[in-house]
Amino acid sequence: MNYEQIKKYRVEWALAKRILSGLGLSADEIEARRHELHVKALGTDKSSTLFTDKEMDAVLREFRAISKADDLTGQIELGDMGAQRKRHGIGQLLDAVGLGSEFVEQWLDRRRRAGRMLTLQGPTATFETVGLADLEPLYIDLKKACRRRWPRKGDLLTEIRVMKMSHEFHEETTRSQVCGALGCKVLPELHDLDYEALLIVIATLRRMMEVPF
Repeated sequence: MNYEQIKKYRVEWALAKRILSGLGLSADEIEARRHELHVKALGTDKSSTLFTDKEMDAVLREFRAISKADDLTGQIELGDMGAQRKRHGIGQLLDAVGLGSEFVEQWLDRRRRAGRMLTLQGPTATFETVGLADLEPLYIDLKKACRRRWPRKGDLLTEIRVMKMSHEFHEETTRSQVCGALGCKVLPELHDLDYEALLIVIATLRRMMEVPF
């Protein structure tokens, strides 16, 4: 998990812990319950630092079932975080390759015409309403488009250098924006980032180029 996810985990657990403490459970009993909730959500106990995004969502649903037992809407929204996260990832890839909403609309229209939509059909099947099963193929197609344009990590590093040469970025603002997009507090050296992270850097820089300081 990244820094923001770890922080969210701690906040959600603190809320659930407060409820359990109010029920008279001891500190040891509360800690044991935390591990029990991991097992309930994942089928096994696992360190929170090793959670995948899907596992994180499952555990947070268990925490909220305690801290916000009456908030069914909130739990449902949390269950849809996979689709929300995928939309965010698609947005990053669209920005990286310089495509916009028109590309998505055309892609969805082709899927609708071919009867290949899995979660919704007809005009209601929009980017904001379809589920994860329909977003995943779009994400994969965009990843392929990125690989065609930048086959290797070195190609991405070259693209970033070209962008910096063609546009005057404000150093502090750039560092803040890129760190926020990557979910880190300190910006790593670019050559230490993997292919996926470099795509996020390119997407962030491209957005910054479109917005004047």
